[in-house]
Amino acid sequence: MSTEFDREIDVRSILGTGVFLVALALVVSVLMWWLLRGFSRFDEKRDVVLTPIEEASPQQKPPEPRLQEDPNEDMRRMREREDRLLERAGWVDRQQGIVRLPIDVAMEEVLSKGVSAAQPVNPAQPPPPQPSSPGGSGQ
Repeated sequence: MSTEFDREIDVRSILGTGVFLVALALVVSVLMWWLLRGFSRFDEKRDVVLTPIEEASPQQKPPEPRLQEDPNEDMRRMREREDRLLERAGWVDRQQGIVRLPIDVAMEEVLSKGVSAAQPVNPAQPPPPQPSSPGGSGQ
């Protein structure tokens, strides 16, 4: 019974497929190495060459007063503020009844009620006045 089973297995084809896959892997590896080396040379040609003076004197910090001492800490604090706004409910405009909802609650509301069509803007109504910027021209 084992001789019958052995005849069904084509060892030569299995070994040939294995050799083919190893050869294919080697060819692909060589092509990838060649491609990456070409990208490296391309980048070197396009790279800006610094003069000896630029290499000797690295960029210095801007003069005082500095508005931002630690950009990473400022970014962390800004993200914390944004996360607090996104996670808590609050009034946007109490007179008009506009509230800010946490994202998960807002998504549930949209899923339960659906999205309504946008209301057309009445062109007869002038847009609300925009506050002028502090450094503006005073229009």
